[in-house]
Amino acid sequence: MVIILAVAGVVSALTAMRFAIRGREVEVPQLAGRTQEEAEQILRGRGLKLRVSSSRFSSEVAEGRVLEQIPPSGTTLKVDRTVRVLLSLGEQRYAVPNLIGTTWRNAVCCWETRFMRTLRRAIRRRSCTRRQRRVRKREATPP
Repeated sequence: MVIILAVAGVVSALTAMRFAIRGREVEVPQLAGRTQEEAEQILRGRGLKLRVSSSRFSSEVAEGRVLEQIPPSGTTLKVDRTVRVLLSLGEQRYAVPNLIGTTWRNAVCCWETRFMRTLRRAIRRRSCTRRQRRVRKREATPP
């Protein structure tokens, strides 16, 4: 009888020490695709906190919804710990000037000032292919 009580005392002491050292732990839920408010409510219900670490553009996830989370779902955390999330800004949008009715030269100037790098790359590719075509045509004609 004394041995049983001693074993029960050791087991309960070890269990109590485990909870005292590790604290109460909860499983991190899946937050991807949820709004920030929904994610906060879910985490608050489990005793966790939410922190938005940053945001980025995504064509797959709608604007204002959770794109990624750290730690991932299924991980166990102590109560009062923070789950960091990355929010989606939705699809990236570009402002395109209205060039209808303008001359080709004015349109190119407008595009050049706004989108210098992209336009230059496109012009280089386009002019290279034109030069190659011209060279081929000249080589194909007999002297």
